Amino acid sequence: MPKAAKRVIATVEEIVDTEVLRRNPDRTVLPGFMVDAVVEVPYGAHPTSFYPDYGYDSGFHRQWTSVSRDSEKAAAFIERYVLNPADQAEYLQAIGGEAVLRHIARWEQAE
Repeated sequence: MPKAAKRVIATVEEIVDTEVLRRNPDRTVLPGFMVDAVVEVPYGAHPTSFYPDYGYDSGFHRQWTSVSRDSEKAAAFIERYVLNPADQAEYLQAIGGEAVLRHIARWEQAE
């Protein structure tokens, strides 16, 4: 998809030194010449996982599944988790903050 875009903004868990990328060229999935900007967004893959840093947040997925068939409940969920947070920090607070992040950081308990 990046080839079809006029602009590409890549969100990453952590911005690392160029040397890290050079040591692991096979892990670069998007070449630099295709990217206009890079933004560091810790826990940006939530509610999915980012191995080995954190696991899948099954509780969040269960919550969505339980409300997704009711349009009013789904709208409230989207308002709370998608539209209301002004930034990633507010989103992380909305999902439960440090307690949730500690829980999903333990792979064996992320289910």
